[in-house]
Amino acid sequence: MGGPVLALFRTFVLCCACLAQPGLAQPSPPTDGFDAFLSSCPQSLVYASSASASLPKLRFASGDDILRTVDTSGTMHSAVPRIGLWGDSHTASGHFVDAMLSAWGFGSTRALPASLPPALGLAGVRLPVRSQCLSAGWKLQTAHRANPNQGGFTPSLMHLSTSAPGEALWLDFGDWAAPHRLQSLTLRFAKADPQRALVLGLSVNHAPEALVSLTDPAHNTLQIRPPVGPLTSMRLRLVTGQLTLHAIDLSYQTPPKVLMDVFSSPGALASGWNQPGIRSMPVARYDLAIFQYGTNEAIGATFDPQAYTQSLRQSLRRFRAVTGNTRCVLIGPPDRASQPAVNPPYALRHMVINRIQDTLSRESGCQFWNWQTAMGANIARWASANPPLAQTDWTHLTGAGYAQSARLFAAAMPALAPAKPRTSGADN
Repeated sequence: MGGPVLALFRTFVLCCACLAQPGLAQPSPPTDGFDAFLSSCPQSLVYASSASASLPKLRFASGDDILRTVDTSGTMHSAVPRIGLWGDSHTASGHFVDAMLSAWGFGSTRALPASLPPALGLAGVRLPVRSQCLSAGWKLQTAHRANPNQGGFTPSLMHLSTSAPGEALWLDFGDWAAPHRLQSLTLRFAKADPQRALVLGLSVNHAPEALVSLTDPAHNTLQIRPPVGPLTSMRLRLVTGQLTLHAIDLSYQTPPKVLMDVFSSPGALASGWNQPGIRSMPVARYDLAIFQYGTNEAIGATFDPQAYTQSLRQSLRRFRAVTGNTRCVLIGPPDRASQPAVNPPYALRHMVINRIQDTLSRESGCQFWNWQTAMGANIARWASANPPLAQTDWTHLTGAGYAQSARLFAAAMPALAPAKPRTSGADN
């Protein structure tokens, strides 16, 4: 690295001089709370089993560290097909996605994520990491549970934030991406007050922690890449300021056959897309975008089809504003049955929701797959199958049931193929 390239690199590398700003508190070493955090992590993630005194001495980031606030992740693997999926618990756990990719001919070693939601510690969400650890002072906020006018979300539809010094998170990627190997990651973040100082302690691949200033209000990304070899672990500690993490982008030493991003979360509603000012991330270029919601919209004492139609139409407009002219597919809710003599009549509600989604998918230029119809509208039969394909709550499927559903979906929707025109009233 030399000449203009080196000069440009030094311009963006975060260095000790960045910390010499009026009113910026001096960084402090890890506290007792950080020791407690370390002791709760898997031993494979901990430098040493003793207290923080045994940790490597803190140092400031220098020109030798591969830490950049320039964002180059958008140019990574630009020729690789990319699929994005947004939905609820039915697609968050991984069973549906794995079987879908397998049916399309993409094995688990050939489909990798380009972007991860910051869903650390969120039950029911599978993150493609070997281990993860999160201290107690972080707050996860999902768009569908936020105040309707809160704003501040990106297409990940969730963010992870903290303002307490010493709060930390740790990601151990190990060799899960083998044989492709993880090359770098990019943190996409925001600050509640752009002018407020922000200093992080970062460690990559168990190297000594370096202090990094992100106080410049123009900085909202941080690319992290080890000087040699693959990236296998990353530890982040808040030293001072406030941090809101929106997404973690990944790039690989050798590109996979397909990139698969999953932003589904348990309890999610399509109305999460109605949050004001959802900002498209620069790398959000998809060849196929899947929109899977409906089960949670049917919950409640009353269900108003007209209100649901209005809300879903707005959600799809926001969704299409982010995904552009990308081929898109709506997946309606699977079948659901009420227990005997118990209202509301969920099967009927899901039927209505599927019909509304079918109609609005046409308005949005998307295809539609009726999951309820594909199940034969008989979840009780799925629950009594051997092995069971549905759980006894008659709402969620088993791993085998999600896999079977995904195969039906994949057969109806060939991967990355041009959308087939549909005749009016037809379900795919």
